[in-house]
Amino acid sequence: MLQQKLIDSIRTLTTSNVDIVASPGARTIALNQFAAAALATLTPAQCAQMALLFRDGVEQAMAHTDDTPLPQPYHDALLDEVNILLAALEAVQLQGR
Repeated sequence: MLQQKLIDSIRTLTTSNVDIVASPGARTIALNQFAAAALATLTPAQCAQMALLFRDGVEQAMAHTDDTPLPQPYHDALLDEVNILLAALEAVQLQGR
């Protein structure tokens, strides 16, 4: 009986966790595909301008969360994604399409 309650609790917790990460995961996939499509149409000059605007936007977003303690994985994920996108913009600039 106790073992079944434990198993049921684990199932409920697992289902809840999957539901929690499914929505942000789907949004991430959609935004990544949008970014890839947008990058494919930008000139090097447009990428340079976008990089400046993007950096400013990220700095503003980070300033808004300065007073809010967020876990390190949040900061790590944010900086990883920012660096990936900046590298993609730089790659287009270096290709000189």
